[in-house]
Amino acid sequence: MSSPLVSVCMPVYNGSNYIERALDCISAQTFQDYELLITANVSTDNTREIVERRAKDDPRIRYVLNETNIGAAENYNLGFHLARGKYLKWFAHDDEILPNFLEKLVEILDSNPDTVLAFCPSDLIDGDSTRLGPALPDIGEVTFDTPLERFRYALHNADRCHPFFGLFRHDALAKTSRLRSYYSSDRALLAEVLLLGRLRYSFETKFMNRAHAEQSIKILNRKQRSIWQSGVESSSRSLEKLQFYKHLLEIVDRHATIKERGKLRRVVFGSFFRFKEIGRFSFELAQMVAPGPSLWLFRHVQRIRRKSV
Repeated sequence: MSSPLVSVCMPVYNGSNYIERALDCISAQTFQDYELLITANVSTDNTREIVERRAKDDPRIRYVLNETNIGAAENYNLGFHLARGKYLKWFAHDDEILPNFLEKLVEILDSNPDTVLAFCPSDLIDGDSTRLGPALPDIGEVTFDTPLERFRYALHNADRCHPFFGLFRHDALAKTSRLRSYYSSDRALLAEVLLLGRLRYSFETKFMNRAHAEQSIKILNRKQRSIWQSGVESSSRSLEKLQFYKHLLEIVDRHATIKERGKLRRVVFGSFFRFKEIGRFSFELAQMVAPGPSLWLFRHVQRIRRKSV
């Protein structure tokens, strides 16, 4: 059996709330040379029944049920390891895409050999799939000539990582460290893949990110976040900023053929010692020492910000 051009990898855990809509988005694609890999951690809802019913009608769907909860990060990585396509898209079960999404992003990668990731503008949608307007600006196109420039730009501008849900070259991802079991690992992966090539956009399609109460990013307790990401409670992974910068230094060392490794390291250290980053790291430490008061303070600051908008 010939390999598909695109592998769509959908990691899921308790996804019955929106997975039908995500599957509808994929089946409606104008580009049809794809496989859909659904890797599932052990859910407590009827995700399995939904997926197995849809798989009966579509031989392109491959359903892999993990025996234990391996965490979100390794579940994403599992899709990569199983994928057979030249191109790969990770698809969160609660997001949506326009019908021409794969078609337009495949066109970009086919016509631009120097591009390792293709993406498009993003909109926010609510639980009913109503458009709420454009998402906050993400990193945008990154077409600098040198790995150093692309890495620096990604590190300083990718607070929101919607391009992580774009279309990657699988062989470029194979050269990376991929995801790790901490929040913001997608930022590190985005910076790493941009060491290998450019990020280009199609402005003829859209990605829709769903804002809803059950999003994992809304888990405020750091230890609970580490359980979501890794499947186990981990104090070390709760220090997300420390994990992030440790990962970045490992990434720099992985790519020994890049001539400017010394400058890349200075970019990493310079980013860590920015005032905003020191503040975030201090808040993480406060959550470890006094989780209750620090969460109260965080919510209080959020309320003040909302009132000021």
